Amino acid sequence: MTVLTVESIHSIFEKLIPIFSPYSHYFYWKFPQFELMSRLSRLINAKAHNTLYGFSTILDIIYSYPNSRLKSKEFYLDNIQSWFKSQENKNKSGENNIQLVYGRDSLKGQIVAWKCVFPVESKIKSRQFGFECSSSMSMKNALNQAITYRDISIKSWVDSLK
Repeated sequence: MTVLTVESIHSIFEKLIPIFSPYSHYFYWKFPQFELMSRLSRLINAKAHNTLYGFSTILDIIYSYPNSRLKSKEFYLDNIQSWFKSQENKNKSGENNIQLVYGRDSLKGQIVAWKCVFPVESKIKSRQFGFECSSSMSMKNALNQAITYRDISIKSWVDSLK
């Protein structure tokens, strides 16, 4: 006798769903639930839920399927945004996925650039945005460029997983 043990969400997403996928048409009235889990597994296995846009996309997918719910999508979206905002406040840049880059030699100890860093699973190339140390305006412009690059990169990566 063979026993199937499901130990965690990763066992479901990495082992169980790939086994059932070729036979999903046999689920009949349960097919929408299987389809939902299959769509979510692609995003969660790629660690898209570690980004605000990825987490919001997961929430959009969940709420696109009919189900009786006690809380609205906006309730969960507000919770997610407040958590990501609290994480942003812990960063010196005030933004997620954007780190400070300190100078070397004569600029040692001074902030010389902003660097966009992403989850390793995303395979998005990190990029640095430099600025002149004497100008706070160029520092803000470089941060805005980094934010734009981060948002566009994460959006295109998560959208490719849908």
